[in-house]
Amino acid sequence: MVKKLQDNLMGQMLCVLIQHVKLALIFSIFAVMMLPIWSYKIGEIIFSVIGLIFYAGSMYGLAGAVYERDNKPYTPLSPKPWKGLILPVFLLIVNILIIILYKCSWVFGYDGGTWTSGWGIAGNIFSFGWFSMYQTFLSMSQGNISRVGYAIILGVPEAAAGLGYFLGYKGVDLTKYINNIKYERK
Repeated sequence: MVKKLQDNLMGQMLCVLIQHVKLALIFSIFAVMMLPIWSYKIGEIIFSVIGLIFYAGSMYGLAGAVYERDNKPYTPLSPKPWKGLILPVFLLIVNILIIILYKCSWVFGYDGGTWTSGWGIAGNIFSFGWFSMYQTFLSMSQGNISRVGYAIILGVPEAAAGLGYFLGYKGVDLTKYINNIKYERK
C-alpha cells in the first residue's frame, strides 16, 4: 500500500502523516509502560530527548526513502531539492488542528476544578498521545503550550523531512557516515 501511495505527491504527504501516527502510537504505549520512570522530571526529559531524536531520525529516513523512490526512472515524479519541505504539509495541518482541539478541550471542557465534559477529557488525552514523543518540550499545561513546543511541533517534521530529502538529492547518506564512525571505533 505504501508503494502505491508514493506514486504521487499527495500520497507521499499522506505517508508522512501515517509515519507520525505510527510513532505516536508506539511512544504512547511506551510512555504508559515507562510511567514509573516518566513520573520523575529527569525520566521525562530523557524520554522526550530519546523520542525527539527517534522521531526526527524516522522522518529524515522516510524523506530520504521518498527521494530514492522519486529518483528511480520508472516513477512519475521527478526529484526537486525543495520537495522535502512540502512532504509534511498534511502533518502540519493535522498538528495545528490538534493544537486547536487541545486548547478547546481546556476552554470548553474544564471549569477550573473539574472536567465538565467527556469530550474535554478525550481531547486532552488524544493531544497528549499525538505529541507523546516530545512531551517535555511542549510544557503542555492547562491548555497552554510553550513557544519551544510550538517550534518543535511545527519545525521538527519540516526540518527533518526537508533535510532528509535535500541530502538525498545531494547524494549525502548520513546513515553510511554514522555506520563508518561506529565500525571504525571497534
